[in-house]
Amino acid sequence: MTEPSADQYTFEHRREYAKVVAKAWADPEFAQLLRANPVEVLRSEGIDVPEQTRVVPTEADLSRNDQDTSYFLLPPKPTSLEAENSIESLLQAFDRMAPMATTHSCCCCGNDTLNE
Repeated sequence: MTEPSADQYTFEHRREYAKVVAKAWADPEFAQLLRANPVEVLRSEGIDVPEQTRVVPTEADLSRNDQDTSYFLLPPKPTSLEAENSIESLLQAFDRMAPMATTHSCCCCGNDTLNE
């Protein structure tokens, strides 16, 4: 079995991150759970969070991950999308906001995979 390329790895991380954000925008209860139990919720969404890592959801891009703490950027839902609750539509909108989605490091591993 071949290892994924760096480009594929980066794309997959961006896609996983975008799906979680779109789901949080579409479902306020999910967003509340994500803020309350980020590690558990991220793992349930298929995102690998290393053991002993503390994840802190934030609305600001702090980009200060360290060995023990990772910050998960959960931007507020844009006011232009307030009436939209389809995860697929929100995911497409998030994809159009690519510069915002690529300006910080990965929430879970701390790598700058999202900056590429």
